Amino acid sequence: MKPSAFGLDPEDALEAEVNNKYANRVVFDVGLAICLFDFLKIGDGLVHYGDGCYWYKGVFCYVGFKCFRVLQPQFSHEPLSDVPARGVQTVHH
Repeated sequence: MKPSAFGLDPEDALEAEVNNKYANRVVFDVGLAICLFDFLKIGDGLVHYGDGCYWYKGVFCYVGFKCFRVLQPQFSHEPLSDVPARGVQTVHH
């Protein structure tokens, strides 16, 4: 937590920091991170020498989205005049 957030409630400041780091980003093997849901555990804040920031260890729940099935489009090889009105279809594998 940056020194500018020291006057705030620690949980509110940590929520803002976690959302700034993860919200609207794709996290490897997790999916799209949307927003913080809740903190399960927050340790004591420690000031590290040199940067003046509080560092916390904690556990939190995050709302996310993970795609379990990828749909591959099936394109028609027919002349454009022969393509049905519904156009491109998807095939489930």
